[in-house]
Amino acid sequence: NLPSYRACSQMLSSISGYQYTRRAWRKEAFEMFMEPLFFQMDVRSIAFWRVIIDNLMTHDKTTFKDLMGRVTITQSGSLNLFSSKEQEYELRSQMMKRLAFTIFCSETDQYQRAMPEVQERLAECLRLPQVANVMSSVFLCFRVLILRMSPQHLTSLWPTIITEMVQVLLQIEQELSTETDEFKTQIQRIAALDSSWAHLGNGLNAHNNPAW
Repeated sequence: NLPSYRACSQMLSSISGYQYTRRAWRKEAFEMFMEPLFFQMDVRSIAFWRVIIDNLMTHDKTTFKDLMGRVTITQSGSLNLFSSKEQEYELRSQMMKRLAFTIFCSETDQYQRAMPEVQERLAECLRLPQVANVMSSVFLCFRVLILRMSPQHLTSLWPTIITEMVQVLLQIEQELSTETDEFKTQIQRIAALDSSWAHLGNGLNAHNNPAW
């Protein structure tokens, strides 16, 4: 029920700024933040949750420590005995995304003192095999840190960012230069197309594009 959820989010964002109301909503808000479907909400609701998460983490320093603790537990791989690697990587990705969102909701340099620990969490993710969803969350965290940290606090992070960007670009280059069977099939299909349709009074020719 999107309208109801949005209205509740708006109300919670309004009262979350009052310290004396914290005990009434802290636990439930943190649990909702940990829900797997948290980021499935609409854009208007996420704007309210930016305020909620900022107030949740700012007014009580232990909450951010709780979040970092969960990221650390996830990084250690101690989910449960029967968890698969795919589940572990997905949970790790989600926790890094929550960390990035928390920092994004903050003021500039608010988490500057936590940078060494944040960098350690990022380094642990980068020591994993190349997993797309984990790497996506790591780069998201990089982007957020660039937005929310002053340049002098990012000095130690830039070598890692540049190294990972180079690795990704090299991987893209390798994939583009590799002619897989599917790629060859697509090229053959394009070569077999009848280009006469392009000379009609519509399609590409209508926009003065060259025939191909």
